[in-house]
Order: sequence, then C-alpha cells, then structure tokens
Amino acid sequence: MTHILVVDDDPSVHRAIERTLRGPGRVFTCTTRAAAALEQLAARPTSLVLCDLHMPEMSGLEFAALVRTQWPHVRCVLVTGSVPTPALHDAARRGDFFGLVPKPWLRDELRTTVAAALSPPDAVTTDHPG
Repeated sequence: MTHILVVDDDPSVHRAIERTLRGPGRVFTCTTRAAAALEQLAARPTSLVLCDLHMPEMSGLEFAALVRTQWPHVRCVLVTGSVPTPALHDAARRGDFFGLVPKPWLRDELRTTVAAALSPPDAVTTDHPG
C-alpha cells in the first residue's frame, strides 16, 4: 500500500492531485495544515508527501526540512505557483525536498515526478538498455 499525504491550504488542489494520481494500492490523506500533516506522519507510515510551498502556518520549505530530519525515508515533493527563489534553490542543494512541480501542473509531469519519488533510492534508470 502506498500512502500519499497531500498538504495544501486549498482543498480543490487535494481533489485534483488525487484524481491525477489515483491508482491501485494508493491511499491519500489530505490536510490544509502543516501541523495536522506532521501528526499524520507520526501516526501512519507514509510513502510520499506532496506539499504546497506557501502555507499559512509553516512554509513548505520549513515543512520539507522537518520531514527530512524526522522521517528521512519519506520523500517530499513541493508544489508551487511561485517563481523559484534563492531559498528554494538552497533547500534543493541541501536535499530538503525531492522535487518541485509547478502549478498548474501538467498531468504527466506530476505523475513522472511522483513515480520517481516513489522509486527506491538506489533505483537506476537509463534511457538506453545495457
């Protein structure tokens, strides 16, 4: 079972992400608050977090850094409608999050990023066999 936690202050984004990523063996939990998402992470094994970059009580960057520190096996993908900032680039260099998906996202881009985030850390992909 793959548990995907979606953290965004807009519930319509929850529904859109779930519709885009729905599939066999995938279970979604959605919340509008970072504090509730942290409680979910503590209470339930989670495979992946999709988190909005701009949230009211805690930024997505702060949230992703906490996830990386407290649950290093859980990958976090940030979703944003903003232009990348120096702070975002710094967090990417530190490895605070796995990937970034711009809003509005293209379905294939979201699916590809999530598939990569859900693959084992040592998985190697190549364009050419051999």
